[in-house]
Amino acid sequence: MWANLLAAMDGAVPHFATVRDENGPVLAALFISSSKGKMPYFRKSVVCNDGPVFLRPDPDPETEAAAVRKLLESVDQQLLAGQVAAVRFGGMTTSSKRHGNASIQDAFQDFGYRTDRWATILNDLSGTRDGLLSRLASSAREKVRKGERLGIQIREDTGVEDFLENFNSIYQASGIKTPIPERRLRAGYDAGSADCYRYLLASDQDGVPLAVAGIAMFGRIALRVSSAITPAARERRIPAQDVVTWQSMLLAKKLGADIYDFAGVNPAPQSEKEIGILEFKRKWGGYRVDYNRWEKESLLLQTLAWVPRKMRALMRSMR
Repeated sequence: MWANLLAAMDGAVPHFATVRDENGPVLAALFISSSKGKMPYFRKSVVCNDGPVFLRPDPDPETEAAAVRKLLESVDQQLLAGQVAAVRFGGMTTSSKRHGNASIQDAFQDFGYRTDRWATILNDLSGTRDGLLSRLASSAREKVRKGERLGIQIREDTGVEDFLENFNSIYQASGIKTPIPERRLRAGYDAGSADCYRYLLASDQDGVPLAVAGIAMFGRIALRVSSAITPAARERRIPAQDVVTWQSMLLAKKLGADIYDFAGVNPAPQSEKEIGILEFKRKWGGYRVDYNRWEKESLLLQTLAWVPRKMRALMRSMR
């Protein structure tokens, strides 16, 4: 479903890859390819956002590392042929049991991939509503209760027109999030985005929009997406973002999710903003998972990028 949405909304092309051994499938990967700019031949990139995904319940480090190498060999053939300029793996699913498999990391390194560390906060949605509430940090509970006392109203979007008028207005006002383009939004709704994306709007008692948060459902995992709050809500010290986050967790639970994924944090925050993001996301009672992401460019693209850098350095040395 997710691949079909990206195809409809962005013109992206999905590619499914599976690696098998004598006992059947070992892993699978969903790649999304896109071309941007005036020279698409040199700008085509392929992204595997969550993968590779291992298809057997019990980890088998040697078999799985060998399968990863087969997958990377296939990707390398496209890189060498010039069919792909760059490949990025966003990391194995955050709930994967394979994050500790050093042989998988060795495989990516051997194939020349750059590695960077990333992290996320996962919340276990099992138990009752009161049980979930009790696991929140006291600061989160206090803000949720304050928001309820202030009469913050929560509702889901009712369609494209509602999203364009009310949800996009919050993204615009926030100065951080970019409003979703109308063409892209309509294409997504037409392709059935409401089946996996759900958005919540927080408003004050007068119906003034204050904050928004969405979830994307991937099986039994709910990924937090597209959250924003208006400057007016910040100035009035209304904890609208806390209330809408809490309600999105309850909605995810209602829709059958076992895990609520806060969609990434820098494990080594470099700025006050990144520190604030980490503190906000971990106050909801979850646990942190660190993982690797991998990226590689074709030799052709590396060369095209290297030549102008070298020329600029040469020109500077001649001054």
